This record gives sequence, structure tokens and C-alpha cells, in this order.
Amino acid sequence: MPLYYAPGEALKFHCSHEIVLINGTTTTVKVAHVRLRHSRMMFVRALMERDTRLWSVAQIIASR
Repeated sequence: MPLYYAPGEALKFHCSHEIVLINGTTTTVKVAHVRLRHSRMMFVRALMERDTRLWSVAQIIASR
């Protein structure tokens, strides 16, 4: 595993399901966790929709 990554070269992606309380209602959300390898900056996005593809969301987050 290289110790150096060029900007935009690689990212680490993980998804999970979390139980959250929103307006007094307990619900399950999908959470996308993205860490850029170059800067080690982390982005997290929670989604309530069941049909959303988390990998697509991760790529959008990382490209900003």
C-alpha cells in the first residue's frame, strides 16, 4: 500500500445503517462514509431513501 496518493487518485468508502431520531421518530438511514486518501479528509452523508445507491453519492461527495 503506497504511503502517498496524488489528489483525486484514491478514496476509501464505507457504508452503514444507523438508527437515528428525527422529529421524535426513530428511523433507519443509510450512511456513506468517504475518506480521501490524499488529504485524509472525511465526508459523511446520511440518506433516508432505500433506493439510493451509496457509491454514486460517495463519488459525488469526493468530487467536490
